[in-house]
Amino acid sequence: MFKEILQKVVGRMDGAAIGAILMDRDGIAVEKIVEVDGFDIETAAMEYSVVLRDIFKAAAEMNAGEVNEVLVKTQRFAALLRILDATYFVALFLEPAGSVGKGRYVLRTASADLKKEL
Repeated sequence: MFKEILQKVVGRMDGAAIGAILMDRDGIAVEKIVEVDGFDIETAAMEYSVVLRDIFKAAAEMNAGEVNEVLVKTQRFAALLRILDATYFVALFLEPAGSVGKGRYVLRTASADLKKEL
């Protein structure tokens, strides 16, 4: 079921999605969809899982509450990370011209379905 949900996320991005992946916070991929040949989505998401630990720690030290979402924009892509629970997150990678706002909306709405399946 995870694959179908991720495929729907990617499909709703009108060709701007590089891919989507469901990961645990230890950097282990559960399921992925990759639309661009040669893009190593597992490695990218694994590297961001390491960064997420520091973000969670910083949020806790500042009493900022739970982290819900992280956006990283680079020259080559935008990575939207949506936290699902204490163990899992979903990442959507977009082309530079892709709509981050739409991506945020699509991930937010798909999160409920992913949480049900977890």
